[in-house]
Amino acid sequence: MKMITLINWAIVGIYLLMLLLAFTSSNSQQDAAGRGMAAGLLVMACVFLGLLVTLNLLPYPFGRITAMILGGVPLVAYVLSQVVGPLLSDWRRKRMNMNGVVRPMALIISRIRLVGNWPQLLLIQM
Repeated sequence: MKMITLINWAIVGIYLLMLLLAFTSSNSQQDAAGRGMAAGLLVMACVFLGLLVTLNLLPYPFGRITAMILGGVPLVAYVLSQVVGPLLSDWRRKRMNMNGVVRPMALIISRIRLVGNWPQLLLIQM
């Protein structure tokens, strides 16, 4: 149980560092809507951090295990997305290049025109 508690406090520390970084970073490059969204996300992050600390301070093992699961899943998902994401994009790129023909999406999108209210794709001869 001590190991779970140590892992939980490490997760809380990671989230606290991320939250402090978000509070201290400059958001001068955002418009009004972006600042509003950032403020809302920061409030939600504070609530989430408070929930993790509260669950971690409860004297029951169920609370600590729940805190570890709630706090660990986003971190594990982020790490997996950083590792698996580039592998998947390389696999998709190789699969598209099997015929030796690369059709950039910008070229395809540039050939779409509106006819009335319906988009029409001009066929591209490559």
